[in-house]
Amino acid sequence: EICIANCPNCDLVFGFKNNHNHARTLYSAFHYEDGDILDVIKKYSPIHIIDELPKNAEYHLFHGDNDEALNYTANSKRLYEKMKEKGFDITFTLCKGRSHAKVLIDSDIPAKEYILKKFKIQYDELESEFEFNHTV
Repeated sequence: EICIANCPNCDLVFGFKNNHNHARTLYSAFHYEDGDILDVIKKYSPIHIIDELPKNAEYHLFHGDNDEALNYTANSKRLYEKMKEKGFDITFTLCKGRSHAKVLIDSDIPAKEYILKKFKIQYDELESEFEFNHTV
């Protein structure tokens, strides 16, 4: 299992409390659920549910250092540190000069190469397991 995240919002509660745009978006996404909105979004916030995440997966976070929408220190870096402490197989790549969700723009960005390589490996494994006969 592989989980790759591009500029993830790792702490929805923090975003809800500290950014009116995030609060509006999160409320519109989760208003239908019963209970206090902070309790509801906490259930979907990776930083708050680390112990429920699959331990057998390989995680990789990419984040731009110029991300003005989601600060990488409060999100990807913080999640990386907490998951690493708990023994997860996780890496974090800070993409220099990149803004929010723009880490895959140029082919020289390590994120694109990493993702393509990982999916190629998984596809090759599936192909041999199920004897697929088409190309990627």
